[in-house]
Amino acid sequence: MEEVYIVFTVFIDALIICFNPYIIKNIINIVSTTDVNKENLLNKLYFPIILFTISYILMEIIWRIHGYIIQIRMVPNFRKNILDFNLDKRGCKLKSV
Repeated sequence: MEEVYIVFTVFIDALIICFNPYIIKNIINIVSTTDVNKENLLNKLYFPIILFTISYILMEIIWRIHGYIIQIRMVPNFRKNILDFNLDKRGCKLKSV
């Protein structure tokens, strides 16, 4: 299951990284072509700014979960497997606590 999530994380992160420059370009175009009217500008910028903010929040959540899976679930198993392999190779048995 962890492997599927790692691939999912990289895929979603790549999508967000690809689309963020287009969102920024859209924001810049709206600011440069809109009149000085503040209400009109804020109404046009509402959706791109919300989308940009949500994309960064989503990316942060995804990478935090990714860090949890790597550090908490996979690394201890990896260390245990290395220890078991080395002890088995030398003919030692690890006592269960």
